[in-house]
Amino acid sequence: MDIQAKTNCVNINFNQNNNLPALNEKTLQEIGVKSKPVLLKKSVIARNLERHPDVEMAEYNYLLGQALYNNPSFFPGLKDAYINLVTQIDIGKSALVLIEVSDKKDCFEIVHLMKINDRNLRRMKKRS
Repeated sequence: MDIQAKTNCVNINFNQNNNLPALNEKTLQEIGVKSKPVLLKKSVIARNLERHPDVEMAEYNYLLGQALYNNPSFFPGLKDAYINLVTQIDIGKSALVLIEVSDKKDCFEIVHLMKINDRNLRRMKKRS
């Protein structure tokens, strides 16, 4: 699937686990991992709604599609096997998805989804 087809496939059901398309081949090569499906668990959705109330439910499809499939840049997360995927969505704002890319799991699991401004993005990159 091309980038547009993958972003169009993102249609989150907030009442169940969601299986999303695999990351783009270019992203997989840059991160250095083999392809797996992407999973967004219902429990992660609930936690994300609580911890990131600035991300409205109506934005999930767009933000996930952009951060996962629209030529994201990336940087390491704070834990082993965690990767932050980031795509700019507006002037000074980006969509960020933290995923776990563990070899021990059958899927890449989404850990967090957020909108982030440039200042906080620079701060996160310095900590990683």
